[in-house]
Amino acid sequence: MAFNQKILAEKFKYLISMESAGKFEILELDIDIQYESVFRLKDGERDIYAYFMYVTFDYLMPMSHDSVSFPSDLKHIIELFEKQYVSSWGLTRQGKIKKSEHHLVDFSWIDSIEYKFEEKHIFTMSFTMKPVD
Repeated sequence: MAFNQKILAEKFKYLISMESAGKFEILELDIDIQYESVFRLKDGERDIYAYFMYVTFDYLMPMSHDSVSFPSDLKHIIELFEKQYVSSWGLTRQGKIKKSEHHLVDFSWIDSIEYKFEEKHIFTMSFTMKPVD
């Protein structure tokens, strides 16, 4: 079964926005689903193997600007966003969105940062996600 990835992305954007309100503003969110290579014999469908989430967000809280504190602030922001918000909702192997109590991110990386002291803290990140069990 093919899922409408645009609709799923909008739902994730809404859910993560509600969870992170006041700390993060989700500017863009997109997903790309990877399927198992083996079809289920009974209905010809494939389960979700993994999915990628691409998120652009603005960090709304103050952030240090000195060279000593900035790296630890950056680490804290990424861990908070990844563990508390991106991992709070996930896709099941059948393509349903479900609340998660587990860490779903297999791997993450920063694509870009737009930073200007006291004005802009915009991050673009990519996440490799595993399905919710």
